[in-house]
Amino acid sequence: MGTLLRLVVIGLLLFVSMLPAGPALAAEWRDVTSDRLLNADRDASNWLMYNRTYSGWRYSPLDQISIANARSWSRNGSSPAARSAISRRRRS
Repeated sequence: MGTLLRLVVIGLLLFVSMLPAGPALAAEWRDVTSDRLLNADRDASNWLMYNRTYSGWRYSPLDQISIANARSWSRNGSSPAARSAISRRRRS
């Protein structure tokens, strides 16, 4: 077997060994039922609908981001065009 072919086979074997096991993923899956949709406000870890709940508030009860720690965060991914649009909105 050629060197390149060996490397490809080894790479594929390494890749397949890093994939998660199938039954573990299947155990975490739960069907989306009408009962789950009606009680979506009790399930903070899943956004089952576009607005998360039927109220349409798009509020997340998660608390990783708070006013106390938001000041220590830096702005990422903002472009000069986005900053310009924000400043134009503030002026008008």
